[in-house]
Amino acid sequence: MIADDHALLLDGLSRLLSSEFEIVGTAANGRTLIQSALHLRPDLIVLDIGMPERNGIEAARQLSTQLPSTFLVVVTQQLAPDYLRAAFQAGVRACVAKQSPPPSSFSPSTPFSAAASTSLPSSPHQRSKAA
Repeated sequence: MIADDHALLLDGLSRLLSSEFEIVGTAANGRTLIQSALHLRPDLIVLDIGMPERNGIEAARQLSTQLPSTFLVVVTQQLAPDYLRAAFQAGVRACVAKQSPPPSSFSPSTPFSAAASTSLPSSPHQRSKAA
């Protein structure tokens, strides 16, 4: 599942990730993200920090409690340590900077590295209800 309030980025992430993951839903705000995720129960959620109607940190806090096995990844332009710390404390497991160049290919064996990764996590979540 993917959540971002910018339609262009939401569509671009969906297209980029759909070659490796089944995209089970998208959301343009935090409230819709929470409602949809609780219904769809995805293995992976890629979300933005700065969204209306519940920001990504608030949504992550609720989702990490209600869907503890869901892998939460923040894609953000907010690289300030306070934002990243708050995201990880809310249950986010990895961050990707929006400023990062797109990957030339995905390598499932390459794990995320905080704040600058462009590869996907190595996990059994691939090609399931992953994104």
